[in-house]
Amino acid sequence: MNPDATDGRAPGHSRWVKARGLAAAVAVASMPLVSRTAEAADAEAIHFHYSAPPGCPAEEELLSVASDMGGAFRLAASGEPARTLGVVIEKTERGFSGSLSVRSVAGDERVRTVTCGRCDSAVRALGLIMAMALEDAQPAPSVEEPSPSIPEPPTIEPPDRAHGPPPDSRDDSGGIAATVLWGSFGWTPTGAGVMAVAPGATRLGGVLAVTSVNVDDPRYQVSPTYVLAAGHGASTRLGAVAAWGAPWARDEWAGFMAEAGVRGGVVNGAVWPLTGSGDSCSSMNGQSSYSCTSGPGTPRTWRFVSPYLAGTVVVQVAPRLPVRPFLALTLLWSGDYRGNSAASFSLDAGIAWRSW
Repeated sequence: MNPDATDGRAPGHSRWVKARGLAAAVAVASMPLVSRTAEAADAEAIHFHYSAPPGCPAEEELLSVASDMGGAFRLAASGEPARTLGVVIEKTERGFSGSLSVRSVAGDERVRTVTCGRCDSAVRALGLIMAMALEDAQPAPSVEEPSPSIPEPPTIEPPDRAHGPPPDSRDDSGGIAATVLWGSFGWTPTGAGVMAVAPGATRLGGVLAVTSVNVDDPRYQVSPTYVLAAGHGASTRLGAVAAWGAPWARDEWAGFMAEAGVRGGVVNGAVWPLTGSGDSCSSMNGQSSYSCTSGPGTPRTWRFVSPYLAGTVVVQVAPRLPVRPFLALTLLWSGDYRGNSAASFSLDAGIAWRSW
């Protein structure tokens, strides 16, 4: 074939065909990029903020969920007119409570809430609601033109809480307790008390208790000798309480209470001079009949007032009930009828109930 032969087309025609084919190939290759660019241009611009407790999924995970659910958006530049979407997740006693607020450019605001047992469940639910809000949005209005109202999406409850009680973030774990005290080994109680505790992280309150006091002292010192002393009376303690856990807090089986206050008492009795060795004197069931004394004895009244400290360990049953029985062991340190400091134990049983 003659290399100089032509088909009648103008010189350079073959180079133009090749160039046109290359341009078509570039156009085809760039179609996905153009599509993505157009999609980004069509996405709604939003201002977004996110707040959640430590341990919850990050903001990026919530935005990823909203995007996977079909929400098309881009983050607006500072000062750009756009809707504002905010997500706030808070820890509650029953799990996590999350809310999505949508505020239009004109200032209208709608809020949707969810309650879930776990934080990641709340994030997924809020991501779905965010995608629905973005899908239903109309084109962004100008600043002068009010934005149309957003259809209200349904509140989503996870299956494990769908039929449960409504969320309640109030700390209503304070209340009142009534107790019966056993200060000695026997079936008969030796006292009773009542306390009131206010709700809060550290529950503060007051206590009032009345207990019986027995004097049965074969070596009561009357300087420089000893006499036998016996009597019976009552003491009252009034103090402040700081409580942690049971029987006030929800979902707590055990707790501790610390007390400080004033304890005072009055004991009426008598003293007898010893007719024998003080070590050999013994009482008969707390009565004033002794083998080493004689006569009716000399009447005597003991009065005492002393500061006191006490600590109580508490174990309760069914902590989530409005009225809860509990058992407690109390160690109390205070002054006694002789003016000496002494420690004593008491076993307490009572009921506690919430009153506010």
